[in-house]
Amino acid sequence: MFTSLEILNLKTHSALRYQPVSGYGYARNVTSAPLAASELPRAACHFPILFPKKGRIIPVALFGLEKDKSLFVNEAGDWTAGYVPAHIRRYPFILGQTGEKNRYSVMIDRAAPHFSADAGEPLFVDGEPVPGGVVIRARKVLAQFQKELEQTEHFLAPLLEHDVLTERRFAVRRDGKQTIAVEGFRQVDDKKVAALADSVLASWVRSGLMAAVIAHLQSLHNAQRMAQR
Repeated sequence: MFTSLEILNLKTHSALRYQPVSGYGYARNVTSAPLAASELPRAACHFPILFPKKGRIIPVALFGLEKDKSLFVNEAGDWTAGYVPAHIRRYPFILGQTGEKNRYSVMIDRAAPHFSADAGEPLFVDGEPVPGGVVIRARKVLAQFQKELEQTEHFLAPLLEHDVLTERRFAVRRDGKQTIAVEGFRQVDDKKVAALADSVLASWVRSGLMAAVIAHLQSLHNAQRMAQR
């Protein structure tokens, strides 16, 4: 989805304009997206939700079982699921790390159809982002999403602490033969969860973590629906 990232700056992008586009054609090759904890209840109704095998413990919505092919963007560019994750909605803006802790730069996909020099609202006027304009709005949305992702990582940390994640592999068979395999993800092992001490389970219920675990486990049924598509 992000194919030509550039740090947004006045020198390079002073004449650039932004115009919303209809549809989600830009996301047709996106097969997964990170989710904030607040998105889990809605996302779980439509996508399998898993956890990366390595790195940060951020839930990931799976959109496809084949490389570069989303099952939720049709030929017309329409998003066909009932929920659009924030990662998809924030395009063509994203935050990039600066190398300093908790400091990020706003970046844009320069190849996005949203940008041109001719049509749309300007990004900058008189050397500054337009007051209330798209750059200001994007900064607010990106900062909020980044904050929620960091909170989500902290919220889900007990899953690692209590070692209840197990590696998961999706395999799709056609005519008795395996044609697609998706690897590199983990899921919660419900048997390990059931074996936890009552005090731990009670704390998970009170914090809301158990509700997130249940949403995640229920979401896995969506994998079979995706395979049938």
